[in-house]
Amino acid sequence: NSWAVSGTAKAVDYRLGSKVASNKADCALYHAEDMERTIMWGIKHITTMNGKPFRMTDGIKTQIQQYGGTVVAANSGSVAGQWSRTDFENFIQAVFRKNVKGQPNERIAIGGDNVLAVLNRMTWLNSTNYIEAGETKLGIMVNTIQTPFGTLKLMTHPLMNENPLWQKEMYVLHPGAIRRRVLRETFQEGYDTNGSRINAVDADQGVITTEMGMEVGAASTMGILTNVSVAIAG
Repeated sequence: NSWAVSGTAKAVDYRLGSKVASNKADCALYHAEDMERTIMWGIKHITTMNGKPFRMTDGIKTQIQQYGGTVVAANSGSVAGQWSRTDFENFIQAVFRKNVKGQPNERIAIGGDNVLAVLNRMTWLNSTNYIEAGETKLGIMVNTIQTPFGTLKLMTHPLMNENPLWQKEMYVLHPGAIRRRVLRETFQEGYDTNGSRINAVDADQGVITTEMGMEVGAASTMGILTNVSVAIAG
């Protein structure tokens, strides 16, 4: 990720502070977001950009799909997108069938808002609720699912909701089997910090770089659920 500020903008005094500092902060934020997208959804590929080698890495989702994880598309009966409590328990049973030796048999599930809404709707459909006069609260907030096979901690993430497809997906991960593999930690390179000109460009500019990848071990202890659209009883 790169940032740049023209020499004119750099020389102006802004009420909100340095334009250089602001652009650097924005660049760091975009870089962090891109790292998160790569960690979760990256796809390995080697190509060139501007005549130079350009390498991309597989993310967690791709590795779960490729190396034996449980991958299921919501489909209750013959209707795509419908999902019941029984379907969900069957999925969870398959995920918890194996565990990493020496690790708790516990998983973290990251899902889009639509998945969390469907899971909570499922709870309404498969339970009985009583409302009395004077009650001021209504609703169910499910963030932990306990089953005979193991415990599932539910959470969401803002990036899961920026794409309509990701909103309907849930990734069940085993934290003890995922590692970050770093070749070069995040660093910043600034150009023109001493007032010199790069290719006669009147600007203060630079880049933020990280070279890393993710390693998913024991993918068979993890799972991916897709196209979760509507909750049904069952």
